[in-house]
Amino acid sequence: MAQGGGPADPKLLEELEELKKHEEEARTEVLRLQNIIRKYRIMSKFKEVRTRERHQYKIDNLKQQLTSNTTLWEQLAEGEKREKILK
Repeated sequence: MAQGGGPADPKLLEELEELKKHEEEARTEVLRLQNIIRKYRIMSKFKEVRTRERHQYKIDNLKQQLTSNTTLWEQLAEGEKREKILK
């Protein structure tokens, strides 16, 4: 810029405007990338929760099967006792 408050150099003004334009583009890109990162984090959290729930469902199912199997073994043992008594 010129000294003493005179008119500024047109090349400097043009360069300043170009820098402002690039700064705005850079800020827009940063905001876009921040949005992508935020969405990725949310998606990862949902995936983690879904995986945890799926594993918990499998564990609960296996516990139920184990309980059923235990009951069946007990019933089988009682049947065998009765069979021995009847013989």
